[in-house]
Amino acid sequence: MFNDWESLFAAVVAVLFFGSFVLGMIWNTRKGNALVRWLRDGLPLVGERSTMHWIGTSVVEMRIAKAKPPFRSAETLVALEPRDIVFFWAYTRWRGRRDVLIFRAQLHTAPSFELHVFDPRAWTARELARRVRDKGWTRLEMGTRSLVGYAANADAATAQALLAQVERAGGTVVRLSVQRAVPNLHVHWLLPDPKQVSAHAWFSNLRQMGEQLTHE
Repeated sequence: MFNDWESLFAAVVAVLFFGSFVLGMIWNTRKGNALVRWLRDGLPLVGERSTMHWIGTSVVEMRIAKAKPPFRSAETLVALEPRDIVFFWAYTRWRGRRDVLIFRAQLHTAPSFELHVFDPRAWTARELARRVRDKGWTRLEMGTRSLVGYAANADAATAQALLAQVERAGGTVVRLSVQRAVPNLHVHWLLPDPKQVSAHAWFSNLRQMGEQLTHE
């Protein structure tokens, strides 16, 4: 069937590439859809109507244009590893990329202080780590895991209290940002296990934090 070994090798590579693409796409699609079903148990606490769409095969976006107070608008993203491109997946995983759940929101009233708490090893925080050092903000001693913090008009106790609040329902936070610019609240978690974490409790804690920030 093949004229030479080079043709056979090329055919095998092509089959493996397209096979891994299909398997990776199916894996991400099933994982993303399972997370969407889980999130819908808590989304009504933020807003009644949300729109959902896939961005490629690695990101699911759920956006609420008219959110409930204290939020003006909000969106939740499930950012998955690029499992459909196996070589790129291997490279990004080696660089520290993992499945991440992201919540971003605009508050009705901008907070009176700003802070960033993050794990510098997290792939979603690398750009933030570079930017925040140039602002000349106060370095915070977080005293937990490998997180570092920087703030303007806020102290370490405030940052630690907010971090404890967003982790209360479960999950590991790799970034927590409170800022006057939109989005006012920006939180990243390593993807939680839906069997271990309640989406209702997760969004309830976020809503309580939003209320606290608007009354600071």
